[in-house]
Amino acid sequence: MLNVAQWRRLDRRFRVHLMAHVVLGQAAVVPFALAGLTLILGTGGGPYLTVPAVISSFGAAIYNAWVLLVEIIR
Repeated sequence: MLNVAQWRRLDRRFRVHLMAHVVLGQAAVVPFALAGLTLILGTGGGPYLTVPAVISSFGAAIYNAWVLLVEIIR
C-alpha cells in the first residue's frame, strides 16, 4: 500500500512507472475477479470474462519478463 506522503516524496519520473505497474497488475487481476463473481451469481458471463483475463495476464507476464531481462541490464 502506498500512502499519500510516500507518493508526494516519490520523484516524478518514477511515478509514471509505478502507476503503469499498478494498472498493469490490476488489469491482470480484475477480470478474474469479475469472472468469478459472475460465476457465483450465475449470470453466465464467467467463461467469457476468463478469456480477456488470461490474455491480460499473459501481457503482464511478458511485460515483467521484458523488464527483468532487458531493462534492468541497461
